[in-house]
Amino acid sequence: MPPSERLLKDRAHPRLNMINCQLRPNGVGESRLIQAFETVPREAFVPPVIQSIVYADADLPLMPDSPTKRWLIAPQTLGKLLQLAKILPTDKVLIIGCGTGYSVALVAQLAAHVIGVECDEGLAYVARAYAAEQEIFNTQVVSGTLSVGYAKGAPYDVIIIEGAVDEIPMVLINQLSSHQGRLVAVVKGQTERGQLAFGQGILITRKEDQLERVAEFDASCPLLPEFDHKETFKL
Repeated sequence: MPPSERLLKDRAHPRLNMINCQLRPNGVGESRLIQAFETVPREAFVPPVIQSIVYADADLPLMPDSPTKRWLIAPQTLGKLLQLAKILPTDKVLIIGCGTGYSVALVAQLAAHVIGVECDEGLAYVARAYAAEQEIFNTQVVSGTLSVGYAKGAPYDVIIIEGAVDEIPMVLINQLSSHQGRLVAVVKGQTERGQLAFGQGILITRKEDQLERVAEFDASCPLLPEFDHKETFKL
């Protein structure tokens, strides 16, 4: 058996444990989404040094030795965000800060087309390589500034911010489809003392010029870099 096939077989049981012990007990049970988590090997998207703990209920560093801190967010948080987005088979999806492409590979099984934006070219290379190796043809990973999204591909039915932010830039809201466009993210507000508060998984829905924001669940994950907070969405 080739090493890659042996790795997938060895990790199949921990992957099912992740689903049954982390996702389902926390309300992530949509059948198409669960099937995606069953199929996509999380270990293929992290450095070898942390592959042994890849199915832990934790945020994992994608570049352990780099001063630039980027993370693969915990399965429970990612699963709840994806379920909150209610991704349809006809949807066009933008993922902000897609890292090495784990979320892109998951969403590729749910949507018609997925575009990932990544500011680190090394991470983007891994995401592109996996898609090419697995012959996933409905994805695209572009390099660019995370906070401005990817206007060239707009409008999007769904935008997913993969990491916590303290504010949502309006430039991303404006890239949503005006017909039930949805944006999901973990938003960490600030306390009266200027400290970051505990995060919430939020859903923003756009209908024509109307915006609705709903906080759906408590969540915590590392902040995503490169966001300009000067122009933000508030409701």
